[in-house]
Amino acid sequence: RKSILIKPRHVPISVWLFFIAALCHTLPLSWKAALSVDLLAVNGSLHFLDFLSLITHQFIHTDLQHLMKNFYFLMPLGLYLETQISRSRFLSIYLVSGVMSALVAIMAFYHAVYAETLINLLALTNDRIPLRGASGAITGTVLYALCIWGSKARWQLLLACIGIGHLMLPQFSKALISQTLPTDVAYWSHLGGMVTALILGCFRSYDSNNNRDHRASTL
Repeated sequence: RKSILIKPRHVPISVWLFFIAALCHTLPLSWKAALSVDLLAVNGSLHFLDFLSLITHQFIHTDLQHLMKNFYFLMPLGLYLETQISRSRFLSIYLVSGVMSALVAIMAFYHAVYAETLINLLALTNDRIPLRGASGAITGTVLYALCIWGSKARWQLLLACIGIGHLMLPQFSKALISQTLPTDVAYWSHLGGMVTALILGCFRSYDSNNNRDHRASTL
């Protein structure tokens, strides 16, 4: 008699990511603050949790709308990517994009602070400026999916390049503006995730094309 229960390994990674983020959304506010990247902490003494937050901040969201909006985009893209690459590779792309997005956001924040363009923002805060959300990881996933899809045919590559430019250019312009006008949207984080996934996607597409050419030459 066959069991009707779904085994954990058969559940898509994107569903697991949403489940973990939904659980984290129920945590007390003090826990959410501790698991978020504290931009001001980088200027002081760092602790283990500050480094761990490079990963944990991807599962913490400001409100339910923030959570649902992020995973509205992740679900279809995640399910597509898991059919194109392995589950472990998809999870690696997601987490690495999220970590790099936080690092880029930190560097951009301190460049703005040392340039004295965010003094008003610092004056209005208490002792923390949190960075939270899966936006950096998800925007990276979007770019990686475009790279994989674009590597299948030349016309798809052209459309993928147009799509990548359409996504990255507005983020870059908004990120530059955010260096002088404080905003609650981490545009540099989005851009960091995109650039990371774009580099990884280009390498993956290059290797796939080389392998395809090698197989064709041996026939």
